[in-house]
Amino acid sequence: MTRSILYKKRQTGRKNKRDVVVSFDWDKNEAQYSNFGRKRKPVSLLPDSFDPLSIFYYSRTCDFKEKFILQRPVTDGKKSIIGSGEVIKRETIKLKNGKFDTYLLEPEIKDLSGVFRKSKNATIKIWITADKRKIPVRIKSKIVVGSFVADLVVAEGVAK
Repeated sequence: MTRSILYKKRQTGRKNKRDVVVSFDWDKNEAQYSNFGRKRKPVSLLPDSFDPLSIFYYSRTCDFKEKFILQRPVTDGKKSIIGSGEVIKRETIKLKNGKFDTYLLEPEIKDLSGVFRKSKNATIKIWITADKRKIPVRIKSKIVVGSFVADLVVAEGVAK
């Protein structure tokens, strides 16, 4: 995993419908964003950039330890930044389906758009198993309109 080549995001809802495609042209070092086929001006790519989803998959190839900082170029097709996240600590968490040895990651969200931009003290926390699979077992977020917790419900051979 060294860089992205295509990113798609479909969002349904009453207000914010999207059908986003971001194409990566590595010969031109540009990313082209389109929504429902309407293209924006391409943005310049930083070397070996990832899209917002594949950066997470890339992070699973890293060797985590406490205070580890992950920094990689990332783009949503509208802007290119150096995305950053920190491994805060290693901890065991208990969910309904068992206990998990995890690393707590906090991605930097200052460059995120939408509700995260509108939320003064927004946070995202991700607990990932401390084994070689690095499975996300819990995600918590706090934003201006509320908060959510997403826990892994079913997994085979993951709990301790």
